[in-house]
Amino acid sequence: MPNGTVVDVIDGDTVDVAVDGGGTKRVRVLGIDTPEMFGAEQCWGREASDFAERTLAGQRVRLDSDPTQDDRDAYDRALRYLVFPDARNYSVLAAEAGAARPYVYETPVLLHPEIVAGQQRAQAADAGLWGTPCYGVTDELAVVEPAPAPAPEPAPVPDTAYDAGSGGGVAYYENCSAARAAGADPLYAGEAGYSSKLDRDGDGVACE
Repeated sequence: MPNGTVVDVIDGDTVDVAVDGGGTKRVRVLGIDTPEMFGAEQCWGREASDFAERTLAGQRVRLDSDPTQDDRDAYDRALRYLVFPDARNYSVLAAEAGAARPYVYETPVLLHPEIVAGQQRAQAADAGLWGTPCYGVTDELAVVEPAPAPAPEPAPVPDTAYDAGSGGGVAYYENCSAARAAGADPLYAGEAGYSSKLDRDGDGVACE
């Protein structure tokens, strides 16, 4: 089980490790899968990669294999756990942070129960990809819709019934000159346009 230093983080589950004694090994982390960041970017892909960068970049790790798994994958990446000097396992940490899901290829890894338990803790806390905006769906990049603009306030409707002595309706004359210009004089009480303001003698006929 060689030791080394993480020299490059490719994404949330792939890193390059400078192995003690020489050489660099590209490692596909065992037991987890993180949302994709390259190609068709998936929801939480960038955040999962950022988590790996914060957690792994420059760190000393032990590269542990798993007897239930192949030594390398189809892309010739070494299949390994990344174990910190304090015995913490990156696969479990990533699942617990909501940066990864448990992954099974043909046969579950030996640490599968611990990784699943980490995921359950993340789900309970709505952490990472289990919270907003992904809510556990990472097949595509989530688009956060902007809040709709508030509907404009309706314009106030003028009150045409301007006094108790008005005849109502929509006609309104500011003075008798306006009524005469409109050919509406005289105005009788109860008719459209009549106003007690225009009926000086109060006989029910305005603009006589």
